[in-house]
Amino acid sequence: MLNKETEQNQKMEATLRPLLDDAKYNFQLVKVGNIVHNVEYSDELLLKAYNNLSEVIRAIKPDATITDFSLYGSGTIPNECNNCHYGIEEAKVRVFDVDFLHKPHVNKAGLFCFDCHSNKKQHGELIIDKTRCSGCHHSMEEVPCEKCHSTQSDLYAGTLFSDSDAADVMFDEEVSCRDCHQNDDGDITRDVVENCINCHDEEYESTLEEWQTTISTLLHEIETLRKTSAYEINLEDIDWSNYLSVIRDGSKGAHNYELVVKELTDLKTKLQTGP
Repeated sequence: MLNKETEQNQKMEATLRPLLDDAKYNFQLVKVGNIVHNVEYSDELLLKAYNNLSEVIRAIKPDATITDFSLYGSGTIPNECNNCHYGIEEAKVRVFDVDFLHKPHVNKAGLFCFDCHSNKKQHGELIIDKTRCSGCHHSMEEVPCEKCHSTQSDLYAGTLFSDSDAADVMFDEEVSCRDCHQNDDGDITRDVVENCINCHDEEYESTLEEWQTTISTLLHEIETLRKTSAYEINLEDIDWSNYLSVIRDGSKGAHNYELVVKELTDLKTKLQTGP
């Protein structure tokens, strides 16, 4: 007589085994057949294998973190490029002295590869120039900043962290993004110190630097503790989402200094004492 747990495990294996076998078969078919003989079909086989394995993993461990391949085969990225450049939306490159992320342009703006690239003279050559980029970004048209900068705007409003809703004091005073980031020429800039002085006084010239130094120090201390604490506590028990959000924001606390200090200090304490 089988106990209830054994019976449940056998039923689960009976359900999941065909998925594993199918994934293995498709993977081996692509591996042995060589992807270059039919790239598009190989992509379909690998996507099916991925979906099968994802279903198996979720059945065994519902809270498992699985790489997001949601754009695959969605048509968001043109297939003729996606065949060889799948995952390009995650790529970060340096263009026109600016860190360029493909993801917001592909996912949010819905741009196609050929809006910026061409194969006419050289494969993948960049055909867009800085002026055309600026034509979409920070034009005279009043496009809400949060459309592209949601992480930054959410942090400023105090809604980025699930366990806190403390807006920055300047947000409460209705200071807009442009009030800080638009210079006298009307250009959008990250060099905001001059606007700090214009609204406050010259003592604020060093305030931003002091804030960012404090946050940089906390981030460094947390990273050091993350490496050294792995032997003492289970890092999987630590919620890293707020820490990653601070890094993704990129302002080193400037968008909500007090809230970022609190969140990072709390995380540092957990790493020192355990969750």
